[in-house]
Amino acid sequence: MARIIIADDTSPYTGRTGEQIALGGTESSVIRLAEALARRGHTVTVLTRTTEQLRHNGVDWAPLASAGAYRGVDLYLPVQHPRLFHLVKKPRRLAVWLIWPVNNLRHYKRVPTMWRYRPLPVVASEWQARVFSWVLPRRRDVTIIPLAVQDDWRNLPALEVPPPPRAIYASMPGRGLPWLLPVWDRLILPRAPSAELHLLGIKAFAKSYGGPVPHLPWIAEMSEAGRASVKIHPSLPRDQQREVMRAGRVLLYYGHKSEAFCLAAAEAQALGVPAVVGPIAVLPERVRDRATGYVEATPEAFAEAAIRILTDDAEWRRLHETSIATQQGLSWDEVAAEFERKVI
Repeated sequence: MARIIIADDTSPYTGRTGEQIALGGTESSVIRLAEALARRGHTVTVLTRTTEQLRHNGVDWAPLASAGAYRGVDLYLPVQHPRLFHLVKKPRRLAVWLIWPVNNLRHYKRVPTMWRYRPLPVVASEWQARVFSWVLPRRRDVTIIPLAVQDDWRNLPALEVPPPPRAIYASMPGRGLPWLLPVWDRLILPRAPSAELHLLGIKAFAKSYGGPVPHLPWIAEMSEAGRASVKIHPSLPRDQQREVMRAGRVLLYYGHKSEAFCLAAAEAQALGVPAVVGPIAVLPERVRDRATGYVEATPEAFAEAAIRILTDDAEWRRLHETSIATQQGLSWDEVAAEFERKVI
């Protein structure tokens, strides 16, 4: 079995943190991969910005500052950033796990580091592999291993009764709400007046701005009916978040250039929630156009697709059942097996 070090400087967290509060896609993916590798018998240590040192679910967690204590491991897997490459000395294999867009590696300060260390690039989507820059080393060796969906979000039975006309938004506010809210207010809500738009995990949003919905940015510019239709959920434990999302009728997200995998869309689709997305970055890869949702380029077409799913039970049923049947993705154990086969 292999000795593996994963390094991530996204935030100060450990595997225990993920059981206490909702974490972002990067942190939750690191936790799930590390625990899956540990369950398969590997010795796994994760270095983050935490100040703690602990063992949790078979994984050792330690501060990044302690990286100098680890030498000669079988795999060193920094997440995204070349600035992490030097922390662990003389690993048998160095791979970089690219779960954000890969264009940040083209920065003139990062290209020399990529050429000096020449890590094996491991990406989460075909889109990342397509746009991997020719100025970077080992372009032909880009390894694609999709992120997984947590087991208790997968392989659930189809719903017997369609949910009420409830749309879900589950990304960072700045990535899509300024685009979505006017479309919802002016194009969708007038034709589906009983519909609601539920915003999930807006912890930082609510903490930064506070107050009732009309005082939040962007929402304050909506009509009275539009403001009344928006329901904000704070960050929820994973099981509660799953239930809220599964009770939604459609996921709405036009997209953002920084989406390299879009775990929210993958999770929604695994739950059987149809999605309407834009042709941005990886989104067309996450949603099967006309089969599990719609990929639409214009506000008008986006709104038309959303209205169809919100109001047409037969259309919702078709998309829902196809999502359940075809969009379960990989489990984290299967992702760990792919790392064993392609990376370790």
